[in-house]
Amino acid sequence: METKKTEKRGDGLKTAAWIAAAVFLLSLIPVLYVSRYAHPLTDDYNFGFAVHRAVENGEGLLGVLRAAWATALDNYRNWQGTFAALFVFALQPGAFGDGWYFLTTFLMTGALTASVFTLFRTVLKTAHGCRRAAWIALASAACFLMVQRAPDKHQAFYWFNGSSYYTLFFALMLLLVAALVRIAAGKGGAALTVFSVLAAFLLGGGNYSTGLLTLELLVLLTAALFFAKHPAKVKTLVAACACAGAFLISTLCPGNAARTLENAANSLPPVTAVLRSFAEGARFVWTHTGFWEVLYLMFLFPVLLGVTRGTGRRFPLPAGAAALGFCLFCSLLTPPLYAMGYIGEGRQLDIYYDALILLWSFVLWYVCGWLNTRHAARTEALCARVRAFPKTKLVCAGAVFTLLCAGHIAANTAELGRLTGVNTAVSLVRGTAADYDRRYREMLETMASEETDVAVAELEPHPVFFGKLYLTDDPREWANEQLAAWFGKNSVVLKH
Repeated sequence: METKKTEKRGDGLKTAAWIAAAVFLLSLIPVLYVSRYAHPLTDDYNFGFAVHRAVENGEGLLGVLRAAWATALDNYRNWQGTFAALFVFALQPGAFGDGWYFLTTFLMTGALTASVFTLFRTVLKTAHGCRRAAWIALASAACFLMVQRAPDKHQAFYWFNGSSYYTLFFALMLLLVAALVRIAAGKGGAALTVFSVLAAFLLGGGNYSTGLLTLELLVLLTAALFFAKHPAKVKTLVAACACAGAFLISTLCPGNAARTLENAANSLPPVTAVLRSFAEGARFVWTHTGFWEVLYLMFLFPVLLGVTRGTGRRFPLPAGAAALGFCLFCSLLTPPLYAMGYIGEGRQLDIYYDALILLWSFVLWYVCGWLNTRHAARTEALCARVRAFPKTKLVCAGAVFTLLCAGHIAANTAELGRLTGVNTAVSLVRGTAADYDRRYREMLETMASEETDVAVAELEPHPVFFGKLYLTDDPREWANEQLAAWFGKNSVVLKH
């Protein structure tokens, strides 16, 4: 009898996994389709300029890599130290032709999705040996929120310079964490160790928020492994040293000194920035935990309660684990507060939100594990009571809950419209994305003319998930100069 009940629960979980995965994949269709109307903007022109010229001159793969390296080196000396990110910036798809820029959205959503699925699979299978349906269901739900509820959709998925700097490096960090979990579990060979060291080095040379968090995770894990006299301690130590070395190279670059002077009036002292990050972190958690996030937690709870049952693992001090997770989350906000006095632009908010979803997932996973170890009898009794509940009543309760959720959504249509999939679908139906593409192509026609001094209209109005050129009447402004250099013009000004 118990075997049949277990099989039924397994079938229910499998159904939930299929539904979650289907909803996530269907929600991606308009998000990916609208990318055909995306185009390079602002810093894409600046950082991709040398590679664009190498492509135009037919210099081949080596020429492209030399151009990307030259771009990274020049900006390292004069602008900022994030050398790994600078190299990636130079390889923006539009440098190989405007028609390739749509790949930006596929790259960013693909990297984020792959990394989240890899992380959930690795952690849940390694720690609990759970079924595939469990981690597919949870990862699909998490990815749905990360894509659909991204605070700045343009800078998360449709602008290469911004999204590669944060979304892409955040995804790399998740892959590194998954690799470290396998290494700590005694799995994976030399290839996984090499990947971990290389990824740690690249993350140290990426954006400072992700780099700092990566270094903190590596230091904590290495300290724990040394304390436990774990054989993998040397591997994680090498990765930590690689990350610390790259982070040091990045922070000590000449370009950072110049930028520090520019932002001296807004920057915060180190201690103040750390303390402020806790207040700003708490505010971010409060303002970005709403209806959809609560639904996510309600979906996670029964799955994680089942996954963590009977695995024999201990989950001591849940409050301490939650506090540690919150501290790590807040550290993402510290670098921009220290450098600029505020928590950052939309692209930074995007990874804060991704980290928030993972923070809630971690806390709930740990609490469920704690409940199953400290209150196993009560938890089992609760689960038995739910299993014994008449199926018809469960169906009725589910129907009532669904109607309540539908009523909430109907009463808050603006909240529904902020989902990326809904926003892009509406734009496709109304033709605003196509209009944006038409205006951009008109700009390309102007740039293809024989005139050397041109006036270009701004890409206004534009869908919220696309950006504009930021042109002014002054041809010496940075946006004007970047556009002029890309298309070989003497000057570009805003056309009124």
